[in-house]
Amino acid sequence: MSQMKTALNIEPIIRAKLNIFREQYSLSKLDNPTLFEYFVNHNVLMPHSPEIFSINTDLLESVSCGTGEDMGIDGIAIKYNSNFVTSKDEIDDFKTSYGRDSVEFFFIQSKYRKKLTTNEFLKFLSGIEDFFKSEIKYPKNEVISDYHKLKEYLYSEDMLYYWENNPKICVYFTTLNLDKSNNHLVAMKSAFVEDMSKTKLFSQISVNFLDSRDIKRQVDENTNIFTVALETIDQMPLGEVNDVQESTIVLCEATEYLKVLTTDDGLIRKNIFTDNVRDFQGETDVNSEILGTIKERPNEFVLLNNGITIVCDKATSSNRKLVLKNPQIVNGCQTSNMLHQASIKKIDLSNTNVSIKVISTKSSEITNRIVRGTNKQNIVLDEVFEITKPFHKELEEYVNSVSSDYEEKFMKIYYERRSKQYEGNAKIKHTQRFNLKVLTQEFVGIFLLKPHQSYRHESKLLEIYKNQIFVENQSYYPYFVVALLRLIVDEAFRERLVESKYRKFKTHLMLIMIVNLEGVPSNINILKEIEEYSARLLKSLHSKKKSFILLQESVVHFDNLVNKFIIQKGERFRNSVKTSEDFTNLILNSSTDEELKLDYSNKVFRGTVLKVTLDKNGYTYGFISRTPGNIFFHSNSNRGLNFSNLLYQDVTYEVQRDSISSKETAINIKVVKK
Repeated sequence: MSQMKTALNIEPIIRAKLNIFREQYSLSKLDNPTLFEYFVNHNVLMPHSPEIFSINTDLLESVSCGTGEDMGIDGIAIKYNSNFVTSKDEIDDFKTSYGRDSVEFFFIQSKYRKKLTTNEFLKFLSGIEDFFKSEIKYPKNEVISDYHKLKEYLYSEDMLYYWENNPKICVYFTTLNLDKSNNHLVAMKSAFVEDMSKTKLFSQISVNFLDSRDIKRQVDENTNIFTVALETIDQMPLGEVNDVQESTIVLCEATEYLKVLTTDDGLIRKNIFTDNVRDFQGETDVNSEILGTIKERPNEFVLLNNGITIVCDKATSSNRKLVLKNPQIVNGCQTSNMLHQASIKKIDLSNTNVSIKVISTKSSEITNRIVRGTNKQNIVLDEVFEITKPFHKELEEYVNSVSSDYEEKFMKIYYERRSKQYEGNAKIKHTQRFNLKVLTQEFVGIFLLKPHQSYRHESKLLEIYKNQIFVENQSYYPYFVVALLRLIVDEAFRERLVESKYRKFKTHLMLIMIVNLEGVPSNINILKEIEEYSARLLKSLHSKKKSFILLQESVVHFDNLVNKFIIQKGERFRNSVKTSEDFTNLILNSSTDEELKLDYSNKVFRGTVLKVTLDKNGYTYGFISRTPGNIFFHSNSNRGLNFSNLLYQDVTYEVQRDSISSKETAINIKVVKK
């Protein structure tokens, strides 16, 4: 019997949406109150970052903290420069320049029942107040403790220089039936805002009450299912194009355009910018100039601004009224945000007009070309157009083909190359998908042997490992291994086969799994070896039961390595395990095979011999695979080594660095026994 059938008597629409949510995120193990907390956290945070949970189901777990000792808080999140962050490294990656950065804190409480007590609301607000103290007095769980450490870092002296304004606090109190005019609730809300304002720590404090009607509205807005009608000043149809149902240039008042841009409660629709190549960049010089034009020379705005480009499912025109179904703004994010800010600041928009190019099409390829064509003049991060490379399209086709072999025992896997590519297909769960972000981070962690870097933003990893990953003629095999490993490990966490505290070390666990199965991965650019290595892995992972057992064994191995690491480095290094290269080396230099256990203290590395040849004096030299650059070796530093059969052998080696030139050379090379 479905858990939902035993639920309290709630509205059929909410029950249906909960059922869909449970199915899409494979959350069958959660009881209804906990599921409702996840559901509310998902829908409250999505308007602030539409793709926050589209693939990264780990993030949904990391913001849901209502598991006891939660201080009355069921959901918690921190947003830094438009990105939800869960680590200090992510914050550092998203830093821009002094005096430009923004910080937002989110707190959510959800009650899966019709009635609530004011004491619950009071406990929630008290928990938030305690969170912003240097030391929390209330009992706290690990999730809240981790976010509190991030809060302390953000308020550190070094970080204060980056702030443009003090942080914002967004508080949400949610239940199925709520009297928003309740005098006690209103009074406690006012007192909370007043007390928090006195601290001078925040630029804005908002407390929001949500009931079932608000939840239903949020779900629809998050899926971008809405229709809006614009009163236009003029319209000019464009020429016919294949697979384009309607295309026109529209002139309308800025106040009319705000109907597209904002929700009923005045929030900007973040999800309407999903296909835009750049998020809002804040109050840059260019954006300040846009706002200045709106305020001081509104009549010139339409002449000086490049306008907006909207792609929608359907556009219907009648008597200067244009009806748009499910619009997406693919160009004009900065302009749109500044118009929204102008409306918030009560700037008169009655004399400000906007030009909009509207294109109605259901072709994703045409949409991609429009995105690229309308953004050529913009400076954007590398990851924006990474997915347009042929490698990714071919990888998508490869995954769709190969994953059918694993559909029966696991589930079919989909590479969501384009944003929300499978959003309209109810049969494809979120847990079946992976995207560029996930693939980049976990591939770097597993096959480039850098789990300590895998938690960084994908833009940084693409920059660091440019021309090393997603390269033409590389095998798709190891990329599929990463996707399958992720599917296996995520399911194990959902099934509670592994404690949730290990989730933040997921990439480390996956690396341990494959090292224990087949040793350290081959170089990804040696086609035959990496495909044979990947094939052996896939054969071992074909059994779900065996894979789960292997993961559980890897958790035990991980704990043993952590203990060894602490003995070697000291207790103060326990919190650095996740980002420590030394700990990664400990993983690589340990194995279930006794013959492969290396002396960690000597910094022994492993690689594949890629080249063996003679120099002009007849001495042997060559190169061993290493990331980011292969390492040189010479016979003078490796006397007694048999070079005749060394090519393509897996070897271990130590590194010698010249004190003057800093040039590194591989020494003490030893062939790994098969």
